Amino acid sequence: MPYGRPIGRRGSGPDIRELSGGSAAAKELFDYLRVGGTQHRGEPNLTVVQLPGKAGFLTFREKSGSGDSAIDINVPGVTIKRIHFPEALQ
Repeated sequence: MPYGRPIGRRGSGPDIRELSGGSAAAKELFDYLRVGGTQHRGEPNLTVVQLPGKAGFLTFREKSGSGDSAIDINVPGVTIKRIHFPEALQ
């Protein structure tokens, strides 16, 4: 949350945000956020990383239920729980 403001635009709920860029942008942000973490689970469409110091988990989904790439955030104190990356924002 740069300067205390959530990134992107509001998604389908108050804890969901949307950013442009599709799967490439999702993977780039996930790789940035996961630095120092250890892979907890890996499957073709799903990567779960435990953050350093057991601070929480990040999940990268190449295709989420909505069809877009997504990052799920399970970190205590973080109010954004999911970021979707549609190929083109409306």
